[in-house]
Amino acid sequence: MENYYNQNHTKNNEKNGTQPLTISNDQQNNSPHFTQTQHPQFVKTCLECNAKIKGRVDKRFCDDNCRSAFHNKHNRTQLLITREINAVLRRNRQILKDIFETNHSETIVSKQQLEKKGFSFEFLTHSKEKSKAEQAKYCYEFGYLELKEGQFKIYKNQDITGF
Repeated sequence: MENYYNQNHTKNNEKNGTQPLTISNDQQNNSPHFTQTQHPQFVKTCLECNAKIKGRVDKRFCDDNCRSAFHNKHNRTQLLITREINAVLRRNRQILKDIFETNHSETIVSKQQLEKKGFSFEFLTHSKEKSKAEQAKYCYEFGYLELKEGQFKIYKNQDITGF
């Protein structure tokens, strides 16, 4: 196969008037495609446990467990923020749901009642403009609309897909 390759490229190079590509031994030794066993100067350690790595030169972890542990540690902060926000959204939804189901329909509650139950007005999933003067806010399928200072109408949106 090697002879066929070399013969073909030699013929093509002669037709094109180009020189064949040659790779020196120095270039071959610096190639990133060689393994560590071929080049002992490339001894690397695992980013998680600092064990010596065997295998590809670009390998960063000794095994899948170390890779997962490393990425879990580095992503922990973002995951904690997401968990905290989701916990507040779930609590807000549960508060609206409990108020709605207690009255079996739309109801009006005060801001103090919502805050007393732990409702956080800063967290919502979406909002819709009812009219130029009214902005309905939602926590998933349960919505609330401020009627007047400190009074809110709680209701359930049946068409949740129409965000």
